[in-house]
Amino acid sequence: MKIADVRTIALSCRCDPPYASAAGVQEQRAALLVEIETDSGIVGIGEAGIGGGVTATVIEKSLKPLLVGEDPLLIEHLWQKMFARTRQYGRRGVFLHAISGIDIALWDIAGKLAKLPSTSCSAPAVTASRPTPAAVSIRKANRPPISRARPRATEPVVSRA
Repeated sequence: MKIADVRTIALSCRCDPPYASAAGVQEQRAALLVEIETDSGIVGIGEAGIGGGVTATVIEKSLKPLLVGEDPLLIEHLWQKMFARTRQYGRRGVFLHAISGIDIALWDIAGKLAKLPSTSCSAPAVTASRPTPAAVSIRKANRPPISRARPRATEPVVSRA
């Protein structure tokens, strides 16, 4: 089995009312999906951060040529190949979003082949007896902004030898 194609799909929707996050007040939500299709017809889907733009271009122009024709089950090998080939662009931002979305799509392919959810392929099972901690922090945009804490005056620390 080989990777036959890598595609991106930009999604967005308006939010009414807007919401506030660490990035500021948002009037729309966006996501970039990555589809990896194999020559046997299996399609894996991943999410690569916010929609379209530079991340889609990185996937289609820089990473797709590294993937087409490769075995999609060599997930670690493909991750290392993409990471090494993009080293000159830095270790953050759109390149890691792009690699992450591709990685998720590859795990989705592996899960479909094993007839398992992709989460059970890459992480231990989550059960009621083994809860997984999670948190979400979204603030409504019409609330007053959160003020920053002011540092308190502190006494200098004197160490005695």
